[in-house]
Amino acid sequence: MVLGEDRPPVPLDFMVIGFPVGVHNFPGMLAAELASLIENGVITVVDLLILETDRDGEVHVQEMEDLDAVRELEHVRMATTDVVPRDDIGYLVANMESGMSAGVLVWENTWAIPLGVGLRRAGCRIISGSRIS
Repeated sequence: MVLGEDRPPVPLDFMVIGFPVGVHNFPGMLAAELASLIENGVITVVDLLILETDRDGEVHVQEMEDLDAVRELEHVRMATTDVVPRDDIGYLVANMESGMSAGVLVWENTWAIPLGVGLRRAGCRIISGSRIS
């Protein structure tokens, strides 16, 4: 199916994942699961950051292109677009302890694109929706 101008906008989701002490990158098993979701067309990652807070509370940000340790994701084509505004980094690290690391993952649910195209072609539209955690 070619998704041209019929392609509906797909909402973005995000999560901040706290890593175990001493881990400063997506752990291998987590990276492999993420790669599987991408390869199977379930999601498309649009931004990926690693945040680290040091003992002084200073925040260090690594972009996807800086993450050479994410070997499981090297072969995955990612359309990263820097959607996380740098002004929001303080909000994202608010619940992190000093010395902690976390990954920020922003994705679109690629699986929903064909459903959205079908809805649009049928003259329907999504009126509301929400995520239940």
